[in-house]
Amino acid sequence: MAEWVLNLATYIVARAGAHLLITAKLIWDAPKFGKGIELPLALFGMFGMNFLNAFLDIDLFHAFKRERNPQNTNSHHE
Repeated sequence: MAEWVLNLATYIVARAGAHLLITAKLIWDAPKFGKGIELPLALFGMFGMNFLNAFLDIDLFHAFKRERNPQNTNSHHE
């Protein structure tokens, strides 16, 4: 269980924290981008990475549930 707490803490700092800071910096520096496509492209890229992180969240939660219920890990029946 302690391993999962550490995994969750590092995940939040590395994924969510970094993405929030980068997105905030993009919004803060929005006037520097001008009228081109760079700002929307950067924000869309950040949205895409956060979308992929959501799927990673789901996979990590399923792995956590499997590890908490070891009797359900072997789905192969003989």
